[in-house]
Parts: sequence; structure tokens; C-alpha cells
Amino acid sequence: MIPRATGLRPLLAAEIVSTTGACMTAIALPWLVLTTTGSAAKAGLVAAVEWVPMALLGIPSGSIAARLGPRRTIVACDAARIPIVAAVPVLYWLGALDFGVLLGLAFLAGAFFPAHFASQRTILPTLLGEAADDLTRGNAVLQAANRLPMVLGPALGGLLVAALGAPAVLVIDAASYAFSALLVTTLVPAVADGAAPQAEERGGLWDGARELARERVLRPLTLAYAGIDLAMQGVFLAVPVLVFSVYDRNAGLAGLLLAAWGAGALAGTVPALRLSSREPVRLIRWALVAQAAPLWVVAAPLPPLVLAAGMALSGLANPVANAPANTFVTLSVAEPLRAKTMLAFITASTTAAGVGLFIAGPVAEAFGARAVIAGGATIVSLSALGFAVATRPRGRDIVAQAITSREFVRGRT
Repeated sequence: MIPRATGLRPLLAAEIVSTTGACMTAIALPWLVLTTTGSAAKAGLVAAVEWVPMALLGIPSGSIAARLGPRRTIVACDAARIPIVAAVPVLYWLGALDFGVLLGLAFLAGAFFPAHFASQRTILPTLLGEAADDLTRGNAVLQAANRLPMVLGPALGGLLVAALGAPAVLVIDAASYAFSALLVTTLVPAVADGAAPQAEERGGLWDGARELARERVLRPLTLAYAGIDLAMQGVFLAVPVLVFSVYDRNAGLAGLLLAAWGAGALAGTVPALRLSSREPVRLIRWALVAQAAPLWVVAAPLPPLVLAAGMALSGLANPVANAPANTFVTLSVAEPLRAKTMLAFITASTTAAGVGLFIAGPVAEAFGARAVIAGGATIVSLSALGFAVATRPRGRDIVAQAITSREFVRGRT
């Protein structure tokens, strides 16, 4: 069921290594801020600042990604993040890491995420071909490579912070980017960049956003994912607050609840692979609804194990929706515009996610963590239902029927 192609396995290995490092830093960097400043607000601000360049630079970086090609873009983004991440512990050890410098480094680290993520998706057709089934399976296993570190990385990061200290963990993260860049450079074939260097000749900066806006399925898909990412970041931030305020400040329970979602998303790779041949839009509709429904359980005053089950079930549906969604975004536009379109799609989601991070804290402080989770469940549910309504069949609408058929997706070769 897992597609075989030269370069796919090292691409997956590179994703596992670099994302594991990033997940360890997600523990180490706030810990470093807390131990040096004692301010939870500053720790949260450092995390939020990483999302700002995703909104500001996401679409402009599409031109660079289109010019370089996906393989070179992945390597360039990994290589650029090595000195940025390594600068944090080095400056800390030198006694020169003030808070403003740390915010600047966090901003720079986030600037390379959109182009890297988009290039991982747009490289798949060059490795696997244009068949929708193979691309959906490729997107599913790539997402599994992203979700596995979400289960293991925070736990490993916590152990290493306790054993070595937060600055040393950041050095390990920098090394993970170096190893990732080496894997892609040496083991992913150069042909994976295809004809992308000529793509810049095809249109302007906002062409990807225009593709999303004009296409009947891509438009509601973009809006739905933006709403879902806004809500889910709020939920992820609210869960530790809920545990702190209601469940006896049990940090282990907070980790368990977040890991339950990641474990569910990892397990969801299996049904995502099995359902890869299904008509994509219908599959996305049902999977988004299935992702939304269990969040209402998490918002309820129930025992912790029930909350963990709700998180796991929501995560389980995530790759079932994401794999065909990424395939649809990739194949619904001409090849020269794929990088720009995927980056516009990601920019919409990450911008909304950053907004979710910025507003969830104040809302939780004013109304409680459960209100944030209930609000998140509401937004995810409305986003899923909105997409289902916007993409429903419309009688004799031949264009819509063509767009939502698997034959259409296969025919965009």
C-alpha cells in the first residue's frame, strides 16, 4: 500500500529527523525562557512569534520555491535553519541572549516553514508520478512521518532537557536540520526538481492565491482548513491550561492528552492509505466531520481518559482528510503553479493558526479553558459543514462533477 519510489524513503527519514528535533525544541525553548525570565507570557510570545513570518512571507516565498524547485528548496530551508537554531544556545552560553534577540531568532526560524512544507508536497509528483491514488498514499505516509515525532519528540525533549539542559537540546535540533539536508541532498534524486526553475516565467506573485480563489473546490477547502487550524491551535493551547486549572496541575496528563491526538493522527495513516482510491472530495467531507465531532467530548467535564479518547479520535480522522486534500491542491492546478498554490493554501492555514494562538490565551483567562475548547469544536464543526455544503453536487453542474471526480484529478497530468 505504501508507494515505492527512488528518493521517497530518504525524504520520509529527513522529515522524521527534522520534525523530531523541532518537537524537542517545542519543549526546550519555552523551558529556556521560563528558567531565564520566569515569565509564562514571554514563553508563549516566543512560540507565537514563529507564526508571524508564515503569514507575512508565505506567499512571497512561493516565487523562490518555484524558481529553485522543491528539492533545492527543502535543502535550502533546512540549511538556513541550522545557524538560526544553533545561535540560541551559543548566545545563551556567551551571556548575550537577551529577549529581543530571541524573538528575532524565533521569527527567522518560522520564516522557512511555509516553503519547506509546500515543497515536501510538490516534490511528490516528481517522485511518484501524477496518479491521484499514489499521491494520496504518498501524502499519507509523509504525514505519518510528520506525526510520529509529535508523539515521541516532546517526551524525548523533556527527558533530554532534564538530563542535558535546554540549550543542549537546541544544539541537537540544529544538528537534525543538518542531517535532514544531507539526506535530501545525497539520496533524493536531482530530477525531483523537474522543470520548476522555469516556473517563475508563468505569472506573478499572487497567482497561487488566485487559483485558490477561483476554483470551486479549492476555495471552500482553503477556508475550511484555515478555520480548522485556527481552532485546533486554540485547543492545543487550552488543553494544558485546562489540566493546570482543573486536573490538579498534572503536567503528565497534559502531555498525555496532546500525545493522544498525535497518536490518533499517526494511527489514521492506515485508513488514509486504505481509502486512497476513494473519490477525494467526498472523502474530505466525511473526514472533516469525523475530526470535528470528538472535540465536543474534550470540551465536556468528563474523566481524563475520556478526554484522551476524544483527542485520539479527532486525530484519527486528520490524515484521512489531509492526504486527499493535499493531493487535490497539488493536482488541481498546472505544474508551474503548484508551488505557489500550495504555499498560498499553507499561508492561509498558518495565518489562521497564528491568530488562534494569539487569542486563545486571553479567552482562556477570561472565560476558562473549556470555553476555548468548546469554541474550537464549534469552529471546526462549522468549517467541516461549510465545506460539505459548498461542494455538494448541484444537479447538472458538469464542471462541479468533473472537479469532484477522481477521473478529473487523474486527468490533470
